Formats: sequence, structure tokens, C-alpha cells
Amino acid sequence: MTKMQAEIDGMKDRISHIDMLENKCTHFEDKCTSLEKSVEVLIKHWKNSNSPTVPKRSYWIDKGYDNDYIQDVNNFFLSIDRNISNLHKGEDTNIEMGWEDDGNILLYDDVFDAHWEKLMDAVKLCNHRENISLFVGSIELTPYLLEILSKGLEVTKLTSLWLRNNLLPHMREVLEGVIGIVNTQPSMADFIWDNQVIGNTNDASFLLESIKQHPSINTVRFENSFGEDVNSYDMLCLLISGDKQFISIDLDNNDITTLGGTHLPDYIALNSRLQRLRLDGNGLNDNDATLIAEL
Repeated sequence: MTKMQAEIDGMKDRISHIDMLENKCTHFEDKCTSLEKSVEVLIKHWKNSNSPTVPKRSYWIDKGYDNDYIQDVNNFFLSIDRNISNLHKGEDTNIEMGWEDDGNILLYDDVFDAHWEKLMDAVKLCNHRENISLFVGSIELTPYLLEILSKGLEVTKLTSLWLRNNLLPHMREVLEGVIGIVNTQPSMADFIWDNQVIGNTNDASFLLESIKQHPSINTVRFENSFGEDVNSYDMLCLLISGDKQFISIDLDNNDITTLGGTHLPDYIALNSRLQRLRLDGNGLNDNDATLIAEL
């Protein structure tokens, strides 16, 4: 009888504990509902808030810019608004800022900061943050701008980062900022660095080694990326050394000459995952082509 009573008392205690857990779950559900409503209010308030100031045309004229440059500035502001609108609607998670061609470089001005910040706020509030790609082209990249981008992108899953034809006045700091973004994105697959010449071996090695160490980047493009003082073949060897197996490598227009080295055909022979290799505009000769073709 005593044993049965003990079992009954134990069962009562477990039931009481379950009731307590149910009450806590109800409490947390209420909290979650309240939080969701608060977020909805925040998003609505943010969408209706005043947009950052867009300077008048006279602002740029007073700074000495011509009509073509002012038009590029206007296109920049329009692209900010377009990207924000697309993110709100969930229509497009491909963020494109700037342009691919080799036209005007949009130079840094502090009036741009608030617009970049609002774009990154839109990224953080976007309901589709699992597959974001970012292109930035023909813009002066500063460490502060990269800090803004980093804070906005840290809550996303960035699958692709494409930087082309940007002005990099503080090269090492910019490289560190870029790699800082990349290292917060373990699911990133594509990294593209186009027409942004790195002038010394240490900086070039830092970038390539960092990309090579990334756990999931498998598609890379470094077109016209290395200056005269950088041995481009050494950079190629650095990229393909070790166990990293890329799916696609593009090293067009880097003045690569192998001088009889066989690192490239050796890598191709050992990397069964490699599907695409571009080496246009380099100094490869017929012997190099023969070695590759024989694989």
C-alpha cells in the first residue's frame, strides 16, 4: 500500500510538472505573438519613415562634377530604392549596386552612407534572407562602407559576392573588410573579384589564401586582378595548392606565364570536380596547351 501511494504521489508530481511546463509554453507563445506583432509594427514604421536626404543637383555641381557624373549619382539613388522595393516584395534577392562597365567611379561622399544603411536595414528585415547575392561595381569602397555592408549581411545567407571595377584607396583595409564579410558567410559559393588590380604580393596572397580556406566557396573569378609587381603564376599556384577543389576558376587577363611549370595540369588531373577553367588573355604557350589537352 505504501509503495502504491508513493507511485501515485510521484505521478501527481509529474502531472504537476507537466502542467507547469504547459503554462510556460503558453506564456512563451504569448510572448512570441507579441514579438511578432512588435516586428510587424517596426517594419510598418520603417517602411513609412522618411527616406534619407537626396542632395539637389546644385550640391554636386558645387563639388565640380559634370552632368554624366551627376546622372550616375541619380542612378545610384534609384538603384537603392529599386533594391529596397524588391526586398520588401520578396521579388528579387539579387542586390545590384553600381554598374559593370568601366565608366565613372562613384566616389565616396558621406551623403551616401544613410542610403547604404537603409538598404542594409531592408536586407535585415527581408523575409527571404536565405539566398542573397550582392554585386557592387564602379564604386569607391571604403572601410566604413564595408562595415555598413558587414552589419547588414551578418544576418543573411550570402551565396554570391561580386566586386568589379571598384576604387580601393585603402587596399589592405578593404581586403580585410571583404574577407570579414566572407568569413561570416559559411554557405557562400561564388566569389568574384574583377578589374581591381592588387599591387603587391602580400595583399594578393592574403586574398587568395583567405578564399581558398573558405569551407564552401567553389566558384572563383579573379580577372585582371594582379599588378606588375605580383607574380601571377605564383598566385595561380597558391590558389590551386592543397586539397581545395574548385568547380570553376576564372583567371582571365592576368599575364600568367608558367615558364614550364606543371602545377596547372597537375591540379586539373587531380581535381575531378573542376568543370570550368578560363585563362584567356594570359601568357600560356603551345606547350601549356598541349599539357592541358592531354589530360
